[in-house]
Amino acid sequence: DGVDALYGLPFYLSTPCAGHTLWVANGEHAEYLLGFVRARLRPTGKELGHRLPAWILREKNRSKVLADLGKLRRLALALSSGNTAQVFIPRAS
Repeated sequence: DGVDALYGLPFYLSTPCAGHTLWVANGEHAEYLLGFVRARLRPTGKELGHRLPAWILREKNRSKVLADLGKLRRLALALSSGNTAQVFIPRAS
Protein backbone atom coordinates (compact mmCIF):
# COMPACT_ATOMS: atom_id res chain seq x y z
CA ASP A 1 0.00 0.00 0.00
CA GLY A 2 3.05 2.28 -0.01
CA VAL A 3 2.79 3.29 3.65
CA ASP A 4 5.44 2.60 6.27
CA ALA A 5 3.93 0.28 8.89
CA LEU A 6 5.89 1.81 11.76
CA TYR A 7 5.31 5.52 11.12
CA GLY A 8 2.20 5.48 8.95
CA LEU A 9 3.86 7.76 6.38
CA PRO A 10 4.02 7.14 2.64
CA PHE A 11 7.31 5.85 1.26
CA TYR A 12 9.29 8.54 -0.56
CA LEU A 13 10.48 5.98 -3.12
CA SER A 14 7.05 5.28 -4.59
CA THR A 15 5.21 5.88 -7.83
CA PRO A 16 1.79 5.08 -9.33
CA CYS A 17 2.00 1.90 -11.39
CA ALA A 18 -0.70 -0.19 -13.09
CA GLY A 19 -3.43 1.33 -10.91
CA HIS A 20 -1.52 0.69 -7.66
CA THR A 21 1.35 2.22 -5.72
CA LEU A 22 4.74 0.67 -6.38
CA TRP A 23 7.29 1.38 -3.65
CA VAL A 24 10.73 0.34 -2.54
CA ALA A 25 12.51 0.91 0.76
CA ASN A 26 15.95 1.48 -0.81
CA GLY A 27 18.18 0.67 -3.77
CA GLU A 28 18.84 -2.91 -2.65
CA HIS A 29 15.11 -3.53 -2.38
CA ALA A 30 14.63 -2.18 -5.93
CA GLU A 31 17.44 -4.45 -7.22
CA TYR A 32 15.86 -7.51 -5.61
CA LEU A 33 12.43 -6.73 -7.04
CA LEU A 34 13.87 -6.05 -10.51
CA GLY A 35 15.56 -9.46 -10.51
CA PHE A 36 12.50 -11.28 -9.21
CA VAL A 37 10.01 -9.64 -11.60
CA ARG A 38 12.40 -9.96 -14.57
CA ALA A 39 12.94 -13.70 -14.01
CA ARG A 40 11.01 -16.02 -16.29
CA LEU A 41 11.57 -18.98 -13.97
CA ARG A 42 11.30 -18.06 -10.32
CA PRO A 43 12.69 -20.19 -7.50
CA THR A 44 10.22 -22.13 -5.44
CA GLY A 45 10.09 -21.86 -1.69
CA LYS A 46 9.47 -19.18 0.85
CA GLU A 47 11.45 -16.40 -0.78
CA LEU A 48 10.25 -12.87 -0.09
CA GLY A 49 9.25 -12.39 -3.72
CA HIS A 50 6.55 -15.04 -3.43
CA ARG A 51 4.63 -12.71 -1.12
CA LEU A 52 4.44 -9.88 -3.65
CA PRO A 53 1.00 -8.64 -4.70
CA ALA A 54 -0.27 -10.48 -7.78
CA TRP A 55 -0.48 -7.29 -9.88
CA ILE A 56 3.31 -6.90 -9.68
CA LEU A 57 3.87 -10.39 -11.08
CA ARG A 58 1.21 -10.34 -13.81
CA GLU A 59 2.68 -10.58 -17.28
CA LYS A 60 0.47 -7.77 -18.58
CA ASN A 61 2.03 -5.38 -16.02
CA ARG A 62 5.63 -6.60 -16.38
CA SER A 63 6.98 -3.88 -18.67
CA LYS A 64 5.39 -1.06 -16.64
CA VAL A 65 6.53 -2.55 -13.32
CA LEU A 66 10.09 -3.05 -14.60
CA ALA A 67 10.25 0.49 -16.00
CA ASP A 68 8.98 2.01 -12.77
CA LEU A 69 11.29 -0.14 -10.64
CA GLY A 70 14.17 1.11 -12.77
CA LYS A 71 13.13 4.71 -12.08
CA LEU A 72 12.84 4.05 -8.35
CA ARG A 73 16.25 2.33 -8.37
CA ARG A 74 17.86 5.33 -10.08
CA LEU A 75 16.21 7.67 -7.60
CA ALA A 76 17.44 5.57 -4.66
CA LEU A 77 20.98 5.56 -6.06
CA ALA A 78 20.87 9.33 -6.57
CA LEU A 79 19.68 9.82 -2.99
CA SER A 80 22.33 7.54 -1.53
CA SER A 81 25.11 9.23 -3.53
CA GLY A 82 23.99 12.69 -2.44
CA ASN A 83 23.25 13.70 -6.04
CA THR A 84 20.11 15.67 -5.27
CA ALA A 85 20.08 17.37 -8.69
CA GLN A 86 18.46 14.22 -10.13
CA VAL A 87 16.09 13.47 -7.27
CA PHE A 88 12.89 15.29 -8.28
CA ILE A 89 10.09 12.98 -9.44
CA PRO A 90 6.75 14.71 -9.95
CA ARG A 91 3.98 13.10 -7.93
CA ALA A 92 0.47 12.57 -9.26
CA SER A 93 -2.07 14.42 -7.15
